[in-house]
Amino acid sequence: MADCIFMGKLADRHELEIASLVSRLTELHFCSGRKSWNDDMIELHRKLAWRLNIQIEEIKGLQMCTISVHNLTHIHEDIINFSSPDNYWCAVYERAVKQYVKKSHNCKGIEATFAQSESRREFLKALQAADQRKDGKVDLVMVNV
Repeated sequence: MADCIFMGKLADRHELEIASLVSRLTELHFCSGRKSWNDDMIELHRKLAWRLNIQIEEIKGLQMCTISVHNLTHIHEDIINFSSPDNYWCAVYERAVKQYVKKSHNCKGIEATFAQSESRREFLKALQAADQRKDGKVDLVMVNV
């Protein structure tokens, strides 16, 4: 469906390819991958993730190569080792967990707490890197997150 929607909206064929890669990866995770993963699907995921990383670096530049995009290249390994991701998947936050376990929490839904904290940190990092207006305030309209 995404390919049909984006066809008239994205003029650059490279940007259309990036959007298509994201939609294919999403389809793998939330449609066919929810039932089960086979070796062909895992290999397809590996190839799509690497292709997406390469396309983003070549087309959008290194500033768009975030840790989240890089972590896509490791998801197939986690699927092989731990099965398909379900609910909150903390593998992408493994480096930050050491800092988060020191924070106070109520031991209920701790994965969600850590995931939300890491998402907040990533958002604020992108916000700091955004262009600032002349008065020193960040223009939220211009932020590409």
